Order: sequence, then C-alpha cells, then structure tokens
Amino acid sequence: MSCTPEDLLTLAEALADSEPCGEAQRRCAISRAYYSLFHVVDKLFEKINGDARVGGESSHAHTIRRVRSYSMVSDAGRESAARLAKAMVRLKDERNQADYHLDEKIEMRDVQDVIQRVRYAHSLCVDIERRRQVVAANQRLN
Repeated sequence: MSCTPEDLLTLAEALADSEPCGEAQRRCAISRAYYSLFHVVDKLFEKINGDARVGGESSHAHTIRRVRSYSMVSDAGRESAARLAKAMVRLKDERNQADYHLDEKIEMRDVQDVIQRVRYAHSLCVDIERRRQVVAANQRLN
C-alpha cells in the first residue's frame, strides 16, 4: 500500500488531536504536515532538463526555487505560485525547527498554525493546476 500527501496531512492532524499531545507528537505533526505539501509541490513543479541544484542546494530549496521561477514566467497561477513559494520558505523553516532544534519548545498553537497554512498552500496548488488546465484547454481550441 502506498502513502499519499493527504495521508501525511491526515496523520499530522491526528497527531495534533491526540490526547495528550506531547512535544514529540507536536514536532512530528509539523514535519508530516510540511512533507505533505512538499510532495505535492515537488510533483506539481516537475524538474525539467537542465534544471539542476545550485551548489549545495537542498532538494527543498531547489523545489522552492522552481516555484519562484514559475511565478516569474507563467501566467497560469503566477500569483498563487508566488504566495506558495513564500509560504514554503516559512514552513520549511518551521519544519527544520521541529526536526532539528529540540531545545526550542513547540506549542500547540504552532502546530495548529502550521497545519492551517499547509492546508492553504495545498489550495494554492489546486488553483495553479486548475489554471494550467484552463490554459491547456484554450491552447487546444486555438
């Protein structure tokens, strides 16, 4: 059985809703929520020939760069892509905090905020895909 990005977000929400929701669950919830978005975005903005990482760039930074580039050259969802890139930078930082900075406390409100913003970012992906489909349909008609 495979796992989907929606499964990861559902897990994040279940972890956040668990009683008691301890520090480890809160950290895992943030991480799973972020990765649910990362996998959607990485697929939506597929790599193209000649699209290589720059220097020691992480796969996450590379994916965010692809979203930013798209927002500068495409009319199909340009504004949504720009918002998505901005959201991903912040969410990646929060995921890094949850995964690597164990000395920094993660509050329940932090988890809820991340999950809400991940859901919003998912909606931006849906908007971009919908706009791409409209553009493709119009091109077929012309």
